[in-house]
Amino acid sequence: MLMNFDEAHEWAAGGRKVNLLLGNGFSMAYDPQRFSYTALATQALDENRLPETAVQLIKASGRPDFEWVMRQLEATAETLSTLDATGHKTLVEQLRRDIDMLREALAHSIAGLHPDRPYDVSEASYLRVRTSSTPSRRSTRSATTYCCTGP
Repeated sequence: MLMNFDEAHEWAAGGRKVNLLLGNGFSMAYDPQRFSYTALATQALDENRLPETAVQLIKASGRPDFEWVMRQLEATAETLSTLDATGHKTLVEQLRRDIDMLREALAHSIAGLHPDRPYDVSEASYLRVRTSSTPSRRSTRSATTYCCTGP
């Protein structure tokens, strides 16, 4: 299941202070090519962070969309659990671990593609992000949220 902002904040905090919490709109406003589904999937593949089920779904569907893959894995886990929870327990547990691994891979990919320092962001990118973050331009669609926490 994809998390809303409050769920993501609670998950991210995990008893720690949250230092940064961004929705996917920020990254796309900053650089849509750098943060495309293809770029994120390539980053995760290069770092060997994707579970095999995700790699198989991405290859079979041609869709490097992490959120779509997570929904497919979750739907499969729910279906198997509904049909025969006891008989499919091990597979359902593995699918849920794969979803968690995929979520972490996405967060690491996004973090790995962001500029290291604030002064690495060009003035044009800064203005583009700032303009796209104004309330009048925000999407009403729920955004997947990614997070980084501190020590």
